[in-house]
Amino acid sequence: MGCFLSSNSNEYQLDLFTDILEDIKKLENEVQEINSTEKPAIDDSKAESKQNKKPKTIQLADVEHLEHVECHHGEDLKECPNCHSTALNTMGVETTKELEIIPAKIIVKEHITHKFICNQCRTITRGNKPQSPLPKCMAGPNLLAHICHNRFDLFIPYYRMSRDFLGYGLKISDVNLCNWTNNLAEDIFPVLYDALKKDVLSSDVIYCDETTIDELSKGKCKKKYLWCYTNNKTKNMVFHYSSRHRENPTNFLFEFKNGYLVTDKYSGYDEICKKHHIKRSYCWAHARRKFHEL
Repeated sequence: MGCFLSSNSNEYQLDLFTDILEDIKKLENEVQEINSTEKPAIDDSKAESKQNKKPKTIQLADVEHLEHVECHHGEDLKECPNCHSTALNTMGVETTKELEIIPAKIIVKEHITHKFICNQCRTITRGNKPQSPLPKCMAGPNLLAHICHNRFDLFIPYYRMSRDFLGYGLKISDVNLCNWTNNLAEDIFPVLYDALKKDVLSSDVIYCDETTIDELSKGKCKKKYLWCYTNNKTKNMVFHYSSRHRENPTNFLFEFKNGYLVTDKYSGYDEICKKHHIKRSYCWAHARRKFHEL
């Protein structure tokens, strides 16, 4: 079925766009006026001076604190290469600096412990072998520190570390790398955790907050919380992984008294603040969110 419009209706519909067309013409005129305005003249002498200026040299790195190795060139010259005279006098040196890197390498350190027996009292004595960080583990302390640095400071996953070790001629599976890290966390990290916790609690101002993290489990991920504690003194941080219960701040801040605690409005801190007379200070970043929403 067709639709028929009379000439009068066409004219009425065109009148609906008259205001829009007039607005478009006004905008076009304003744009032309802006483009036609004269730009301020640029002094040619200043422009030339800017072009003639040499680019400033940028120091790429501060190298004064690094180890310096001197490489002398021509120190053993005894005769002139032109006339073969031996009357050479020192007239100074030219020093240039060059950054180099010594590639890492993996070695097998064999600990050979010597044992002796006394012929008179038959006492057996032996040398003192350095204690291994992980019992019955081939990885030495430097290798374990290298793995932890790559994993937690550079955020390199284990499978990429395993592939990188192949370039050094060593085949280590990502499962072994993960197991070594877990064993370190169980045996050595608690000592480091206690030291950091003591350092954080030594200040009179402590900042605390928590964030959600999904824990892998069968069927569905579980929601867990990663707590972070720091202070205004040393800026060291302590992370604690648990659920969002008030027992977490109560246990961690048990030795913290008569100080200031900067947190959000979470009520889980109320109990410990009342017990130890801790002054509650609220975070301005959390308060800003409500103003931003308004």
